[in-house]
Amino acid sequence: MKIPSLLKKKKSKAFIFILLLLVIALIVGSYLFLGYQTKQKEQQNPAFAEQQLISSLSKVIMLPTDETPTVAVVSDKTKLPKQAFFANAENGDRVIIYEKNKKAILYRPTTNKIVEVMALAGDTTQTQSQPQSSSQPSKTYKLALYNGTSIAGYTKTIEASLKTKIPNIEVVTRGNSNGDYQKTLVVDLLGTQSDMAKKFADALNGEVGSLPKGEVKPDGADFLIILGAPKPQ
Repeated sequence: MKIPSLLKKKKSKAFIFILLLLVIALIVGSYLFLGYQTKQKEQQNPAFAEQQLISSLSKVIMLPTDETPTVAVVSDKTKLPKQAFFANAENGDRVIIYEKNKKAILYRPTTNKIVEVMALAGDTTQTQSQPQSSSQPSKTYKLALYNGTSIAGYTKTIEASLKTKIPNIEVVTRGNSNGDYQKTLVVDLLGTQSDMAKKFADALNGEVGSLPKGEVKPDGADFLIILGAPKPQ
């Protein structure tokens, strides 16, 4: 009779089908587990997350290799400056800034696409530090940094950049401004260091001014720097 033979064939097909389902489940499970591990590493180690971001970005655009960029996150696009660079920005986009190479990139990691690229303006004035006597250490200037943009983490980005230009600074306060700023503003809180205020303004492509109405004067700082949006060239 042919019935046992047909049953064997059906059992064989069912076994193969089940085996394929198990293999597919194993592959999907491994993929999800690896994705979960990557997410955990990104959450626990911001440096790892930035490395992953730059690695993905390098596959779609040639990046400078002679410096480590600083990365900021667009948290609220409605508060971004009215600049062409941010015209198509979305929440969650990353702003990658290469200070040495004068380049800023607006990148969307969810779609792995470059939204915009902008050349940053160079320093308007080349300032030189005055030679210091070996017996007189250089003065440390205490700064308060306010973020006048909606770019998350922008104060840390600028602090790292500024320290490469003017090493003898100490950031004593970080926070958000009460208003939105198109241009970086430097305030001489003591009113006696106008030359140094201009040096900070030149280094950040900003301007020197008085404390804006509505902003809180920080304690323990020589200068207040309210950060505006990255300035295009």
